[in-house]
Amino acid sequence: MRVWGEVTREDYTDGLMPALQEAVDTDGELRLVFQIGPDFDKFTAGMMGADTTKGLSFGVGNWSKWRRMAVVTDVEWLRHAMQLFGWMTPGEQRLFSLAELDQAKEWAAQGQ
Repeated sequence: MRVWGEVTREDYTDGLMPALQEAVDTDGELRLVFQIGPDFDKFTAGMMGADTTKGLSFGVGNWSKWRRMAVVTDVEWLRHAMQLFGWMTPGEQRLFSLAELDQAKEWAAQGQ
């Protein structure tokens, strides 16, 4: 999944959630490579709360299915946030730079 600009609630509900649901339906587990480009602006407040409002609980409801999430970005404040709060994510998570996208994909696909 790649994001840039402003990421909205609709981006989450119409883009990310269906892709994750398809992965669970196909494989029974979730592995995500989340690339955040240098032209990323922000996550809107609606996007940040989309998983916990109006019955949309995909991420929380599938907590045990998460295996690996590779966050690929050179946006410094996001890198710092992941270093501080990454322990709160389900499964394993790891940071990669934009130049390491191929390694991020390999890492996410490996392991249990």
